[in-house]
Amino acid sequence: MELVFYFHGYGGSGYESGRRDLGVPGRVTVYPNGLAQSWYQNALGWDNRSNSTDDVKFITQLLDTLLARYPIDPTRVYSTGFSWGGWMSNTVGCALGDRLAGMVSAAGGGPGGSTTTCASPLPVEILHATNDGAEDQSEGVKSREFWRTKNGCKTDSMPVGTHGCVTYKACAKPVIWCSHDGGHSVPGWWLEQAWSGFGN
Repeated sequence: MELVFYFHGYGGSGYESGRRDLGVPGRVTVYPNGLAQSWYQNALGWDNRSNSTDDVKFITQLLDTLLARYPIDPTRVYSTGFSWGGWMSNTVGCALGDRLAGMVSAAGGGPGGSTTTCASPLPVEILHATNDGAEDQSEGVKSREFWRTKNGCKTDSMPVGTHGCVTYKACAKPVIWCSHDGGHSVPGWWLEQAWSGFGN
């Protein structure tokens, strides 16, 4: 059984995200609730400023608890998120990359804080719309370039899947980049593309 963490966007909640269930047979999807962040407008969200925040420590402890209590395959744990949750997914991917099978960030950015201490190369998919009015696509490009460098990829790429995405060449772990239309949103095919691109 695989485990997927999904981090909600600015002002959202795990409950609201769970109503749009990402779950499929053989998958446990966990929707944490972000807390009010005094450092950023007191909005409900995530402390993604570094790899050692209380939010990252909480996710680490939560992962340990879930692995101990449920028949989850420890080699099939993923981090995903949208908007501010995409930033958090990137930070979790950086902090826990040696424990994850992949990371997906939609309309986000990061990793946050010091990016020199990431645990390991990691399969990643970065999605960002060309016309995102809430989080400029340049943030997604920075994430893409961070992971492309971290994973030792070349600068050239080739198409992957059926949604206009590309995967970079000669990577230690796959880096998938999906530039799409649709504004500040999550395309319905995002996990399908990641799972197939990661080789699952």
